[in-house]
This record gives sequence, C-alpha cells and structure tokens, in this order.
Amino acid sequence: MTIENALKTFQEYYQAKNYTDARDLLEKHSSDIDPIIWHYNMGTTLAQLGLYAEARYHFLKAERKGLTTEKLIQSKSYVESKLETEKWEKSLGVKDYLISGTQMLAEGPLATFTLLIIGLFLIFFKRIKNTKSVYVWMTTIGLIIILNYAIHRMPFKIMITSAPLYEGPSKIFIPRSEIPAGVVVLTSGHENWEKIIYPSRFEGWIIKTEALRNLGD
Repeated sequence: MTIENALKTFQEYYQAKNYTDARDLLEKHSSDIDPIIWHYNMGTTLAQLGLYAEARYHFLKAERKGLTTEKLIQSKSYVESKLETEKWEKSLGVKDYLISGTQMLAEGPLATFTLLIIGLFLIFFKRIKNTKSVYVWMTTIGLIIILNYAIHRMPFKIMITSAPLYEGPSKIFIPRSEIPAGVVVLTSGHENWEKIIYPSRFEGWIIKTEALRNLGD
C-alpha cells in the first residue's frame, strides 16, 4: 500500500468513525508518513477514542515539529480541557513561570522566530555594508539556534497515565498523592526513578515507566 493510499484509507476509516482501525493503520505506517501529519492524525484519532493524554502527546509533538494550524490548536485545547491541564499545570511561583515560559517557546514560537530572523537576514544580506553588521546578524542567529536546540533538549515529558507520587526515590516512602494523566512535567532521572521538578505542586518522585513519554526530538 502506498502512502497516498494509506492516508486515503485512514480518512475513510476516520469518516466512518472506525477509529480503532484508523489508529492501527497509522501505527503500521508510523515510519512512512511525514511525522507532522502522522502525529496530528494520531492525535485526532486517539482523542476520538477518549485517550486524551496520548492525544495531547501527539498534538504537542506535531506542534513542536512546526504545525501551527487552527485545527491543531482547537484539537489540543479540547483534549487539554478534558484533562484539566490548566488546573494541574497552573504556575505557583517564579520557577513555574520560568519553566512554563520555556515550555511555551519549545512548542513553536521560538522555531518560527528563528526562521523569521534567518529570512530577514537573507532578504537584507545584500544591503549590509560592513562586516560588523554581518557578524551581529550571524551571532544573533547562532544564539537563537543554540537556544532553540537547548530548549528542545530539556527533558519535558508527559504522563500518559496517572502515577503515585513519592517523597523519595524508594518504595519505602508512602505515596503522598498522585500525578494525573496528561500533565507535562520536567524531570531529572535517577536510576529507576524520575524526580518531578515542574509543576512544583507535584514535586516528588515517580517510578520510571512507559507511561512517562518524552516530548523531546
């Protein structure tokens, strides 16, 4: 089956509300379809199946890869409302605001800004008269690219399922609460455990499982 036929069959399944077969078809062609299209289609399919945390994961991946359509924004907002992520990820202090701002940049604006700066440089390159100006432009572009890379390398992850939250990296500690599915977290790894750094309301430790899915490239 060609990619064109696969996408056509996917649309037929989706329009017929046969979301399980639509998902299975996408999984079969995960390495063949453009990642942006694949993540977006998988997100919409999983949302229809009520798997909102997984759907949010795919929408965020599509967004980080450059998709900024109105449909994506609406679909992502829909699953986030179902997951109540606004409540769980609400910033409680300066650290939260800084990290959430960094996360927002990672979801698209910084990449768009980078392309804009590069585009402007190419447009005005012939009009630049001195070496110093060229150096300033190139340095600015370089710093933005490095910042973009660094942000995308930050260990942001998403909880696909809920998980107990421990006071320390051991089961000798009694779970004090639970971190809900769908929440985006910033973590620091420690053997078989992950320390939650953000959101600060969930500071603590969770066991490393496949339920904690990496949002990085």
